[in-house]
Amino acid sequence: NQDGDSVWKQDNIDAIIAATSTNLPNSYFFISEDTTKVGCEAADIVEVDACVQANCPGVTADGLQDCVLGSCQTEFFALPSDCSQCLVGQLGNEYEDIKTACVGGAQSAFFSNAHNGLLLLSKYPLSNTAHEPLFATQVARSVLQADVALPGGSQRVYCTHLSADIRNTEYPVADGSDITSYAAEQAKQIDDIGALVGAETGSVIIIGDMNAGPTGTGVDAELPENYTKFTALGWTSAYITLDTYECTFCESNTLVAESGDKTIDHIFSSDASWTAQSAKRIFTETVEVNSEQQNLSDHFGVQAVLLLNAEL
Repeated sequence: NQDGDSVWKQDNIDAIIAATSTNLPNSYFFISEDTTKVGCEAADIVEVDACVQANCPGVTADGLQDCVLGSCQTEFFALPSDCSQCLVGQLGNEYEDIKTACVGGAQSAFFSNAHNGLLLLSKYPLSNTAHEPLFATQVARSVLQADVALPGGSQRVYCTHLSADIRNTEYPVADGSDITSYAAEQAKQIDDIGALVGAETGSVIIIGDMNAGPTGTGVDAELPENYTKFTALGWTSAYITLDTYECTFCESNTLVAESGDKTIDHIFSSDASWTAQSAKRIFTETVEVNSEQQNLSDHFGVQAVLLLNAEL
């Protein structure tokens, strides 16, 4: 995030890099920004402000989105596009701070000023790093790329986080775009990453939160039509292929308020160069935070061992 002077704070990034440096001493991230500014006039938010004050008093930043969309959806959807984008872009702050930032002011149309939130950590040295932005609204989406100097040779790796299908929020149609839903937005991102991978000269490992996955035993599908785009590209998800897979985004997680269990985090190999030897779900344990047991993340992790076919 940025401070009041719009200077980026890297304290959380630095903390993660420091905490993992013994086993994963190499890292790459890219702080992306957005120069588009949006805001609200005081008259724009009269009705939504009255609704929030009446229905969400004392609601903290963590619960604000759910409260507003649950109690004030009609008023929120009636806002001018620039105003609603500004308010959403400031999520994570307290309501009065959001209002102060947007009313009579100008802020980024993207959450966290369009920082992509990606960090690639590696045991082995990274080179030829690159950042590629993807088409997105509200939350910036990107791909980090790097060559990993494995003992047996260099391997191209992509790291990404694709758009979620936010069904209870009106889609903010971008100027000049024919995309009208988050599902279509994600589909375009998959197509664009597929084109990037297709232009590479060798195999690529693609890892991240894809926000799409198939149905399974005790697992609900999430945008299955988009997940099939991965398989149509010839990509193989190690966890889906090898395991009786469990959810990675689960209602049992202490940080998840939604219902349903989904497997939406993947480690893909782009072609037959690699064979998955094993894959499993990890980081399901809880830790004590402020005297409460909490999961480490709202997603559980996925770990896989891939073997280069040429070495089998």
